[in-house]
Amino acid sequence: MTTSWDRLREPCPVEPGTRIELVHMSDDPCPIEPGTTGTVTGGNGAQMWVDWDNGRGLMLIPGQDRWRVIA
Repeated sequence: MTTSWDRLREPCPVEPGTRIELVHMSDDPCPIEPGTTGTVTGGNGAQMWVDWDNGRGLMLIPGQDRWRVIA
């Protein structure tokens, strides 16, 4: 069984420098709006750090939040 601690050792699901667009953010009191774009700056299997174009720096949680890579 994989635990949250195990996910910290996993690599970031998206390569740093990749541009993404948010599809859905779950369970955040002040979420990023769907359709917002940003650049992945790093992370691991449990969290993905994003520098959003709107100036915010809120991370995404792989497996809970949804995004798409911008080609």
